[in-house]
Amino acid sequence: MAMEAKGKLKGEAVLPFLDHAILNQLVNDVSKEAMTSLLLSLRAEIADTYVKLQECAALEDMAKVALYAHALKSAAGSFGAMRLSDLCNMIEEGVRTQSSQDVLNSYLALFDDVVVETEAALAAVKLK
Repeated sequence: MAMEAKGKLKGEAVLPFLDHAILNQLVNDVSKEAMTSLLLSLRAEIADTYVKLQECAALEDMAKVALYAHALKSAAGSFGAMRLSDLCNMIEEGVRTQSSQDVLNSYLALFDDVVVETEAALAAVKLK
């Protein structure tokens, strides 16, 4: 995958798709039943945001792209979805500082792969 060849999307270290330490801490903070529901909610938010980002990009609405990327960045980070969180941060910063459709399209091309890998990692989570 292109991201792994570059390492982390932004920085030196390779980020995991899912940081199990963060996820385990969240499981410890809530019940297993609540965590199951929370994971389903996160997966729905990822899918919904993916669609919204594509729509806003097509309309060249950079303000909304930044807004949706910011919201998903926070949610993904809370669950330990580190690459997704990092990429959302890059999208948010990129459209705010460069406001270029080309920059956004390059991030959205990465977003497709990161979403697929994050979804697979979340689907494989076994709660203890």
